[in-house]
Formats: sequence, structure tokens, C-alpha cells
Amino acid sequence: MRNAPAERDPNVSMDIGQLIAIDVWQRVGNAYVARVPYRGALWDVDLEAGAQPQAGQFLIREIRGSRLIVSDIPATDHTTTP
Repeated sequence: MRNAPAERDPNVSMDIGQLIAIDVWQRVGNAYVARVPYRGALWDVDLEAGAQPQAGQFLIREIRGSRLIVSDIPATDHTTTP
């Protein structure tokens, strides 16, 4: 069994798997970045490849130094059965 790298492991960092709100993305080269308040400080945020750069809630997937790497929240089925 292979363990996840520490920067992506929720057992190492309590931030992995948490949600953050991002209102505005900026394009820098081929990447999208933002700066948001999180846990009492301003953080630089990078959008993970394949995620959509739109306003909304994002899932923290990784921490690289002082940067949060985020992705879209996985879609869930919210339908109900009577």
C-alpha cells in the first residue's frame, strides 16, 4: 500500500479536504491563481489542472509551501427518492 505524499495527506495537514470560497481568479500564463483569506491569513491559491476557474467553493487538495492547491468539489447526486 502506497501512502499519499505529505503535502496531499489529510492525516498530516488538517487543511486537506477543507473548503474555501474564491470569488475571483486571475490568469497568469497558463495557470489560474487567487489570493484569499483562510484561517486568519491571506493565502495564495493555485487552481489544479482540469478545474474550472469560476467563483465558488473549492476543495483544498494540497499545500505547497504557502500555497493552497485547490480543485472543483466533486459532484454528488442530490436527488431524493420518495
